[in-house]
Amino acid sequence: MIFLRLCFAVSFAALLFSFPSSYRRWTHPFIAHRIQIQIPPRAEWDLSLTNDQKKEIEQILAQPFYYLGKGLQTFAFESEDGRYVIKFFRFDDSKMPYGQWFLRWVKESFGLATKPYMTPLNRTIKTFRSCLLSYHRAKEETGLVWIQLNPKEGFWPKVQVRDRIHRWHRVDLKNTPFIVQKRAERLLPTLLKAAKENPDRFRRLIQSYVDLHYDLDTRGLYNLDLKMASNFGFIGDRAMQIDFGNFVESSEHKNSQIQHFMSRFRGWLGKRVPEGLPILEERIKEKTDL
Repeated sequence: MIFLRLCFAVSFAALLFSFPSSYRRWTHPFIAHRIQIQIPPRAEWDLSLTNDQKKEIEQILAQPFYYLGKGLQTFAFESEDGRYVIKFFRFDDSKMPYGQWFLRWVKESFGLATKPYMTPLNRTIKTFRSCLLSYHRAKEETGLVWIQLNPKEGFWPKVQVRDRIHRWHRVDLKNTPFIVQKRAERLLPTLLKAAKENPDRFRRLIQSYVDLHYDLDTRGLYNLDLKMASNFGFIGDRAMQIDFGNFVESSEHKNSQIQHFMSRFRGWLGKRVPEGLPILEERIKEKTDL
């Protein structure tokens, strides 16, 4: 009996320690102190701001925000008027990172590809560089209004946000990096609705989505996160990249991302709204013939 209990305890501990640390990131609630990243400011993270921009951002921040969702990099809250999103960075590491070690060991043992380990500081720097690249090179394509990466004492008002379990928080922005972005409608639901209700808009949306990828490719900008459904959306009839936390400048990815996303888009249209396939192929031909 003692032996069985010991085996059970060991097995339970092994399961607990090997449990992926990403579970913690997806289940833990919003806590304000987790978004206050204490890293030294950098000159390259400063952005110039006009008085008109400051007034616009202050008006946006004056309204309450409501929990929208979260990813591995940010918490997102939607403004009361539904037009904007404020995002707070989240780089809180698991207190028990054994899951990552265990999975990396298993993959290496079987000769599978593993992602190189990055310290929290290096991940922060990488993400901030991507955000700045998006702001400077693809501001319209990402719907960015403002990025605040360095601390600004007393510069912005405190922001009122409600988390997913309806608790209110007042977030002090002086030591809290944040992003203000225009609110976009999700890619696939918007396309499905337009296909049923407005064929002309359905055509425009497909064309805009194709144009977005070719425009980014022309600028040499590529997002290493290859998910389609959650990373793209529409503001009005214009396609935009919602998630911009993995942008890079590299000729290595030229044309490959277009092929990837057009292939996925073609497959989705074929299953859900095949009447969109001729529109897609026509637009691709127009862009490649330029």
